[in-house]
Amino acid sequence: MIGLVAVMLVGAPTVGEPQLARRSVPCGECLEVRLPLTAQYGNPFDRRQVEVGGEFRGPGGETRRVGGFYYQAAQRSSDNAGRESVELVSEGCWLLRFAAPRPGTWQVRGQVRDSTGEVWSIPAAFEATPATGHGVIRRAAGTRYFEYADGTPFYPIGHNIAWAHQGGVADFERWLAPLPAVGVNLARIWLQWDRTLSIEYHGPRSGAGRYDLANAWRVDQVLATCRRLGVKVFFTLDSPEPYQREHYWLGKLTARPWTDFCAHNAANGGPLAEPREFYTTAAGRELIRQRLA
Repeated sequence: MIGLVAVMLVGAPTVGEPQLARRSVPCGECLEVRLPLTAQYGNPFDRRQVEVGGEFRGPGGETRRVGGFYYQAAQRSSDNAGRESVELVSEGCWLLRFAAPRPGTWQVRGQVRDSTGEVWSIPAAFEATPATGHGVIRRAAGTRYFEYADGTPFYPIGHNIAWAHQGGVADFERWLAPLPAVGVNLARIWLQWDRTLSIEYHGPRSGAGRYDLANAWRVDQVLATCRRLGVKVFFTLDSPEPYQREHYWLGKLTARPWTDFCAHNAANGGPLAEPREFYTTAAGRELIRQRLA
């Protein structure tokens, strides 16, 4: 069984008017929308309990659907040895994030689906203004190369930063800061096998299908740093290490991830008896889908 299954509901949920971080946003930039939702759930990440999303309707009736996610703000501090700790400082809330593809007036409605049915919020409007940058990166039509939405070529130059040490977000900030001056515009960053940014592992704040919101907040901080510096991010969403019984580095045994780290191991409260079941069972596949949703 994935995560918690108890659902705490008092009647059907209600969704208030979407709360927009901005009423005007350039095309291609992220608009954050908070959805005031009355219901609470035993595991807000379990799609069997609740699914939250939004519908964005733009000029000419163009419609885009996006998934919502559960979020808590946090703050970080470091001790005298530079070891970072993160503490959640807000109540949980539901958010949507959206980048308008074209200028004009857009409307957003929130949607919630759970065991009691489906409800929609009233719409809220915002204005998408012309883009101030090059736009999103895509593959240039008919080629093997990258370009921005406005046709400007994108040549990725970067390296594998991977994961932080004990400094946490501060490590990434220190490593990323010098990159633009030497022409680096891309960083590969791992979201697994990394206690700073991994949201699903065996520990007090996480488990199978139950995610560490403090680390999710850290991911946001790293992305904000990259955005400010103009460094694009290539995320490694998963890796084989958590499913290894023994992990060796330079010929030395350094960890036993399946036993000590992996939240999916039945011995750690997960649904899988063997590492291979992550790929061969319905429970394993649902864990993948849920984390990517």
